[in-house]
Amino acid sequence: MIGKQPRNTDQVQCVSTETLVPPQHVLRRLHAALDLSFVREHVAPFYSEIGRHSIDPEVVVRMWILQHYYGFSEREVCDEVTMHAGFRWFCGLSFEDPVPDQSTLVKLRTVKWAESGLWQAVLEETVRACEAAGIARGKRMGIDGTQINANAAIVSLEAIPPALKVVEGAAASEEPTGEAATPAPWPSRPPWRRRRRPQPPRPSRWQRRLPRARGRKCPPARKSEAQEPPWRPRGLC
Repeated sequence: MIGKQPRNTDQVQCVSTETLVPPQHVLRRLHAALDLSFVREHVAPFYSEIGRHSIDPEVVVRMWILQHYYGFSEREVCDEVTMHAGFRWFCGLSFEDPVPDQSTLVKLRTVKWAESGLWQAVLEETVRACEAAGIARGKRMGIDGTQINANAAIVSLEAIPPALKVVEGAAASEEPTGEAATPAPWPSRPPWRRRRRPQPPRPSRWQRRLPRARGRKCPPARKSEAQEPPWRPRGLC
């Protein structure tokens, strides 16, 4: 017998976010490895001692980690944290806690925390903690690039000499030589910059049409120039 599931999404249920995140999920590994207690002390000089309470800086940093880990924008990460139970658990939010607005993340990143040096501190701490926990390794490097169609002239390329000279061997690089490294001289003319052969001048349009005029050859010029009309050039049909 085929069953049918009724939609009971409007019912009030007592659910714990702790039971919704799988034990082997990557967010649990990140949560166990990261220690973001230094964030509050790092940004404390940018807040006043009086007034209403602000959003917890650690919650904002955890949302930024989710944003860069999953490739979200600031607006998308706010929407995902609102409806994703695992993201709420990682940020320490319950189902009843409000999610910071995307404008708050933008202002903290571009205005309030712009000169705090928090980005570099969070990056170093995150990389150190992930390497210590075995989540990340420093054995590979990824480089991203974009291929575009360039409208460049090959004949106008010029060789750029290197700024430093590569020295093979660590022992040779540690010994002081007393002289600055000089770049290796490049050839006077690279092989791709070859001189073009001189081309003969291109005939004009009238010169190209003369031999084909009515399939005839031009008669030789007359010996007497006085008998020729002044408007007819010599040697033309």
